[in-house]
Order: sequence, then structure tokens, then C-alpha cells
Amino acid sequence: MPASAQTSPSDLRRHQRQPTSGRITLSWTDTRGVNCVARGECLNISPSGISVELREMLAARTYVSLQCSPHGIRGSGSVRYCFRTKLNWTVGIEFSGGLAWTERP
Repeated sequence: MPASAQTSPSDLRRHQRQPTSGRITLSWTDTRGVNCVARGECLNISPSGISVELREMLAARTYVSLQCSPHGIRGSGSVRYCFRTKLNWTVGIEFSGGLAWTERP
């Protein structure tokens, strides 16, 4: 395979991720119509999304509201992936509705 045809998943990302920390609160409506809230820890962030660690599993394509004061984030996003990591879940969220993160000096 030519080198130009080889791509890794990280090459497909629009923005570089930066390791981060801080508490985040997510809220969503589950498939039964029940409003849910979870608090977690931020793992990494980019202008277009954030990865967080939660105790709850979230299905891909779940629409969430999120708030993370340490990073000035308040808005909505869509779950892109969720996988088990020991006792918790790692959840990747793509920002939507015009939400974007910019690094503070």
C-alpha cells in the first residue's frame, strides 16, 4: 500500500486533542424518556469535542447537554463513542450547536 494511502485514526481528526482535567456535568433524556444527569472527569479536549470519564454508559448518538466551568464550556453535543475502562466508561462527545472550545492563555 502506498504511504499516501495509509492513515491512522488520529490522522482523521480535525483537531489535535489536549490532555486536560476538570469536572463536567452531562444531562440527557434516555430511551424511556427519563431525564438523566451524570458528573464525570474530563480526559482530553479539542475545539470540536471532549472525552470524559463517567460511571454511566451512554449510547452512541445520544444528544447531551454539557457544562464544564473550568474550560468555559456550556452547550450541547452528540456521543460519538463509549467504551468500558475498568470500573468506568470513556465517552467521546462531539460539540454541536455552534459550541467550540478555545484554549485560554
